[in-house]
Amino acid sequence: MHVRFIGFSLLLTIFVLGCGSGGVVEKKADVKGTVFLDGKPLPEGKITFAADGKVPATLEIKNGEFSGSVMAGTNKVTFGVLKVEKTVDVASSPGIAGEVKVQNILPVRYHGESKITEDIPEGGRTDLSFKIESK
Repeated sequence: MHVRFIGFSLLLTIFVLGCGSGGVVEKKADVKGTVFLDGKPLPEGKITFAADGKVPATLEIKNGEFSGSVMAGTNKVTFGVLKVEKTVDVASSPGIAGEVKVQNILPVRYHGESKITEDIPEGGRTDLSFKIESK
């Protein structure tokens, strides 16, 4: 009985070690850069870096600048400038809950259909610059 327990424990240990991530550690890298909309620094928005098969990283854009950590490798880059609209004026309609509509005001080529990619090395990049247009 004791030999079976040791054999089972050894087999379980080999299985657990064999099914691990293989020692692959996903590397993050620091990035820093600027975003210009129609030639001027983007006042505020979001920039998302999405490496294939990895969790995307969304960074805040303030006064045309962003910085943060993203996954190293080739990243698809998308941009978001959100406009919030109320569809019902709650103040003039007591008892009615207001609805809120949120819309990305940038052309779809900068978010849903973005073809923009950047290669981010493990050492990071501090020279990123994006020039986007509202039309």
